[in-house]
Amino acid sequence: MDALQINVSEHMNPAVYTVSISATSEEIDLEMSARGVSGLIVVDDDSRPVGVVTRTDLLARGRALHAPGGERSNKLNERLTARELFSADPVSISGAASLREAARLMAKRDVHRLMVVKGEDPVGMLSVNDLLKVVSESRIETPISEYASDTIAHVAPDDRIAYAMDRLQAAGVRGLVVMVDGWPVGSFAQVEALAAQDAGNDAVVEHWMNPGVVSIPETTPLHHAAAQAVAMHTPLIISLDDRTPKGVLTATDMLYALM
Repeated sequence: MDALQINVSEHMNPAVYTVSISATSEEIDLEMSARGVSGLIVVDDDSRPVGVVTRTDLLARGRALHAPGGERSNKLNERLTARELFSADPVSISGAASLREAARLMAKRDVHRLMVVKGEDPVGMLSVNDLLKVVSESRIETPISEYASDTIAHVAPDDRIAYAMDRLQAAGVRGLVVMVDGWPVGSFAQVEALAAQDAGNDAVVEHWMNPGVVSIPETTPLHHAAAQAVAMHTPLIISLDDRTPKGVLTATDMLYALM
């Protein structure tokens, strides 16, 4: 059988992790870290699902403001709760849908996870990483140059954390490449951004970045790139042309191979 015709229910994570609508931003962050996930289903006082809250929500809407200038800080605003942060209309898909349908929906709605439902009840979550495993297993030989973007959203090691957080949001990406003299030396993603929230406002990227970065030739088959992304838990891969960084391949880019 074509792997892409397999039902979503066979590749989803059947664990349904929830958080109360009254949970604070700090409690949400701690729960995501403890569960190793980037999104939680928000439930009301009667334990009914009402939406989803993600790391992107925390970084986009949950950061505190400096007084008096209104500049964004590293730290989450502890007064905010899931009620102010969550998305009330989460993107969902039936467990009976195909993986190809799931990939198309993720790309169309520009999301990194889908709430899997049976009727109206959540029964699991399907993440972009789940689909990356399908890309790897499908042995897609197309070179990564066919899917990588030619724009590299980047920061420098000595840039302030708050600036890097703003860059993440403005670029609409899950991760930034940390570069020195045009060469990638690490990455700064949503995970690092949230981990750095208690750092001082003068803290810099170098002390919080992930020094592990995957840089591979642009001729590398896509299935190899997907396997490395899963193994390294990285949101991005650098494509190289004769050791010169040429672009970035993200998990979302790789979804297009499944359509």
